[in-house]
Amino acid sequence: TPAIKAAAVATTYEAAPNVTFTDLRGKLVKLHDYRGKIVLLNFWATWCAPCIAEFPQFIKLAQAMPENVMILAVSIDEDKTNIETFMKRYVPDYATTKNLKLLWDRDKSISQDLFQTVRVPETIIITPNMMMARKVAGLSIEWDSDETKKYLAGLTAD
Repeated sequence: TPAIKAAAVATTYEAAPNVTFTDLRGKLVKLHDYRGKIVLLNFWATWCAPCIAEFPQFIKLAQAMPENVMILAVSIDEDKTNIETFMKRYVPDYATTKNLKLLWDRDKSISQDLFQTVRVPETIIITPNMMMARKVAGLSIEWDSDETKKYLAGLTAD
């Protein structure tokens, strides 16, 4: 299992923008509402094979760290029906995972314009004080591994 430090691209700890997302029901969700938690801002799509492999890991991580971690899974799909079908098929227990929110960036204005996401999956790790610590491209780490949990737990100290 690759260690997170080797696989992740270090950033210069820039402040995360206080961006507002929309969930599948049209409710607005602000990134900075999760200040105090480690946020995994995950950009994904239903047609992305690595994204399918990654979701169960996110569910396990969310269940293992319910107090510390919030996963914001932002789909860049154009059709909301595809997202709903994907979740029922591959992640049936997502609805009961309280610290995983399913969001939608239909026009890709947030993923591409604000976060320069060029391919999915891509995850930005945000510290509890809303600083972007790392950007992880592709399925390059195991999100539910002990190493990853240890790394994330270490972010709560800053």
